[in-house]
Amino acid sequence: MKLNMTIYKGYFPILFLLIPFLVSAQKPLDFEKAIINSKLYDYLDIQFQNVEDDLKLEGTLIIPKESYSQIVLIVPGSDRNTRFAHHKLAQEFLNKNIGVFRFDDRGIGESEGKFNPFGANSLALDIKYAIHKLNSLPGFEEKKIGVLGHSLGAIAAVKATSITNDIDYIIQLSAPVKNPSYSFKYQAVQNLNGRYNFKDKSVKEIRHLFDTLTILTQKNFKNDNYKEVRNKGVKVIKNLDFKVGNIPWTYSYIDLIKDDLDQFYKNLEVPLLFLIGSEDKYVDPISETELISGYKNSLITYKTLEGLNHYFLSEKPTLENIYNVDENASNIIFEWLAANIK
Repeated sequence: MKLNMTIYKGYFPILFLLIPFLVSAQKPLDFEKAIINSKLYDYLDIQFQNVEDDLKLEGTLIIPKESYSQIVLIVPGSDRNTRFAHHKLAQEFLNKNIGVFRFDDRGIGESEGKFNPFGANSLALDIKYAIHKLNSLPGFEEKKIGVLGHSLGAIAAVKATSITNDIDYIIQLSAPVKNPSYSFKYQAVQNLNGRYNFKDKSVKEIRHLFDTLTILTQKNFKNDNYKEVRNKGVKVIKNLDFKVGNIPWTYSYIDLIKDDLDQFYKNLEVPLLFLIGSEDKYVDPISETELISGYKNSLITYKTLEGLNHYFLSEKPTLENIYNVDENASNIIFEWLAANIK
């Protein structure tokens, strides 16, 4: 069933968004960069069909002209992303003789559909069909295909393991591992970027509100009853003396938090690398690392990188540096790949 995810008027925050921007043309934006030494690679523009949601998406596959054995699908976070996102990581994978596929988000560039900043479930479906398309191409059947996801993209990546068996490994950057609501709660307590106007509320009251909404959602959600759950949540918000307009209480948010993520980690059957920065203000590095360590899955490797933020930078993120993932993170990724993916 196709779901029309409505973003209600008065709602302001996006899950892990730094700076919003619009994509109106299919070319790199000012802060995106083309791959260097392009003559070393072949470029394939690929359309694929998400059968379940009945829409077409498009991306570009870049592969070394020399022999290679892996392709990584790079899935960014909750901004409006194009096939040119994370150019630094893409370049580093290509330098290691690993092919790279990136696709335009729904409603962006050449992809159909409507953009949804909370669409982890729909993005997981897109990942499924992207990998299915790659596997169907002549000569690609034996390639190992991994997914590197950042933030919302990392949530979608682990969710995708439950709907396709064609993912060979996952790399998660800055991801909540229990429930995304934990990250909203973490951001709200800090009043991150001044988006939450809870000046008269205690930390205990803020945490109680977000926990109550999550419990309400998981207890009452069934048969796509988004409107019913939202109406109940509105009553809770008002009863706890909060303003509805200050809470990310939308159909999309309900869809994002209605299922915990721990089931995907406990049932994981492919290697997974989880990285998070010690200075992440969007996802709590302490609690999330404690949670992922508690899953006791031998396929999971996790590490906190000291001094780095949500974007794996040691400095304040800007449009100019947002994709400049720190070399320490890159080195860990490629060391892990060499040790775990043959």
